[in-house]
Amino acid sequence: MLFRSIGVAQYIIKNSMDVYEKLLPEVLKFIINGNESKKNTEKQLREYQNATTEIYEHSPAAQLSVNVEDASILRHNHKLVELLGYTPEEIQTMTVVDFYTDDGNGIAKAEQILKSVRSGREIEGEATMRRKDGGAVWVQVSVSPVFNDTGELTETRSIITDISEQIGRAHV
Repeated sequence: MLFRSIGVAQYIIKNSMDVYEKLLPEVLKFIINGNESKKNTEKQLREYQNATTEIYEHSPAAQLSVNVEDASILRHNHKLVELLGYTPEEIQTMTVVDFYTDDGNGIAKAEQILKSVRSGREIEGEATMRRKDGGAVWVQVSVSPVFNDTGELTETRSIITDISEQIGRAHV
């Protein structure tokens, strides 16, 4: 009676069991294919993430991701460890400014790079970075801003290449 009073009765399929029996195989195929598709998509995503990690870790250049709010290190690869001589655990407790030398403009250069990237610009240039042993290494740095889904700047990603030998300056 309730259905009739709101006009729904005309939309209810009479003898619906036949319709359900005919539709059930198609619905099941759709569900199974959808689940298989989801599994394939998840598998492809895992494979992509693994490949990306492999590329990041085996890059010939040092890689570094930095939180834009406090300049803390989010991620780095083993090439940064090799380049600067810090342990992975030490790097995780540092800020990006800690890597630049105190030669009068190294820290200022790091802060200038951070300021430029915080404004959404990609930066590329040369700088000196401080090794754990106190020596300096000349590097080519390319820093890119990274934005989240809402367009907010969240981190920077850097590619750092040792250019000491190219410019004729050895590690000090």
